[in-house]
Amino acid sequence: MIRYEGVLPEGALIRVQTAAADPAPVWLTASSDSFVPMAEIPGRISAWWTRSGAATAVRVAANAEGTRVENDPPALAFAAGVNTGLVLSGVIPDAGAVTVAAILRTTPLDGETLFTLMPVDGGDYVYAAQRGAEVRLEQDKGDVALTQPIAPGAGQILLVTLTIADGQAGLSVNGGPATSAPLHGTGMTGPADLFIGCRGPRGGLHRKLGQFRLTDVLVWPDGPGDPTAAEALWRERAGHGA
Repeated sequence: MIRYEGVLPEGALIRVQTAAADPAPVWLTASSDSFVPMAEIPGRISAWWTRSGAATAVRVAANAEGTRVENDPPALAFAAGVNTGLVLSGVIPDAGAVTVAAILRTTPLDGETLFTLMPVDGGDYVYAAQRGAEVRLEQDKGDVALTQPIAPGAGQILLVTLTIADGQAGLSVNGGPATSAPLHGTGMTGPADLFIGCRGPRGGLHRKLGQFRLTDVLVWPDGPGDPTAAEALWRERAGHGA
């Protein structure tokens, strides 16, 4: 360690975020220093940096007006029927071995599509959605339809976790036991994009776009992750009413 007793000029200090401090290898968390604001539309962002700064989620083509953010506490706010989705690319090398989690707050309306895992070569995909008093995981071209119950009503702080490994998809909520089922076919392989708050890159499917507040997205790109830190983060968010 180098100790310097003088005064450094402004801008000389560089923040280093170590992997050990993060709850997952790839972590998007709602904070003012992680957002890329849209100058032309106050309160909207065009991109969302990962905490490490190594990757960024950018707005999809159908997201013309940016993604709305709230500041008390910080969160991305998705609205029913409006595509304000983002896509995180280049961090998931194999859709067949990955874990994705999101921390969100429910509203009086259904959240609908929370996130979508889609191989870059197209074909099949899986998505997580919140409808009424349950969270669902479904496969577009297969018959996989996993459900997890949640408490009814708005204001639920949820940790929704998808795990894909060994041809199986698993869904858990708030760190509880996962429900799982075999994936249909062989389409969930190869590099994948993660769509946040939307079903995919194109417009349409407005009825699949719901209302919820999102604070965190966590990705373990190499298969099942250790959920301990993510669950601790969820408990912290719930304690502060995120």
